[in-house]
Amino acid sequence: MLYRKVKKTGWDISALSFGCMRFKDEASAIAAVDRAVELGVNYFDVAPAYSGDRAERWLGLGLQGHRDRVILAAKSSPGNGGDGLGEYNPATGFGIRTADQTRRQIERSMEIMGVDHLDMYQLWAAHSEEVFREALKPGGFMEGVLKAKEEGLFDFIGMTTHSGSEEIIRFLKDSPYEFDMVTLSYHFVDASRTEAIDYCAERGIGVVAMNPLGGGRYVRPAPLLNDLASEIGFDSLAEPALRFVAHTPGITSALNGISSGEQAAKVHPPSKQAPCRPAFSKLWGTGWERYSSPSRPGTSAPRAGIVASAPWEY
Repeated sequence: MLYRKVKKTGWDISALSFGCMRFKDEASAIAAVDRAVELGVNYFDVAPAYSGDRAERWLGLGLQGHRDRVILAAKSSPGNGGDGLGEYNPATGFGIRTADQTRRQIERSMEIMGVDHLDMYQLWAAHSEEVFREALKPGGFMEGVLKAKEEGLFDFIGMTTHSGSEEIIRFLKDSPYEFDMVTLSYHFVDASRTEAIDYCAERGIGVVAMNPLGGGRYVRPAPLLNDLASEIGFDSLAEPALRFVAHTPGITSALNGISSGEQAAKVHPPSKQAPCRPAFSKLWGTGWERYSSPSRPGTSAPRAGIVASAPWEY
């Protein structure tokens, strides 16, 4: 496993990280977490709403005996998971309006996971200007987060967003606290956020890339995808897609949703070369780029040539 240093936090984060949104049941979740830690994964991202509101509890169980080996990032949001605002629901972590609600949400997550300290807390799903501005209101979400940090509940603050580069950079500039980590969407069909990635890299802000498999689209059975995977020597596009993201300059880690120990092992492949660019270039213009919405434009891969010759190693 490769590890990348985040200047703002001092952390060495695994090039592949663990998203907890795809757990199926308690037993397989615990097995997945245990296997991932064994393979060197040390960054875990969880939210109250994940896996039918059970991900936090299952992650907590999986991390028993491993807590000192991992970086634990939790999150909640003033939004509704999309571009709008939500009604406060502690079970999902959406719709937070006040600093007090933020504090209760943080403590709730810690209690469910059975931990007395988080490594990072995140403004989750800042997908629009409306959600971000709501988070910054006096007496609101960020005020609660900053107070909790001052009191030692966690050490660093992050943000997750599907917004484009321009919005992300503006959010970073306008926030009263310059985020230590940013989680943004990035994959080989939508590599449009390189300006935001570069901005973060210049400031030592860690960048975690979510949706490295296009929300699972690139591993679904489809003749085109199967043919492309076979062309570069793989059973599916999962491994080359993760490689594309993990070796993009400025990206700290590729955040992949993992549901089982078997999946955890599959995203830790042996050292191997793979010519990604020729295969990926065949997807551009085929309709797969429609994964990106008009408000979050994509369909560019300016750095594909860099990862095409990079060694297959995480």
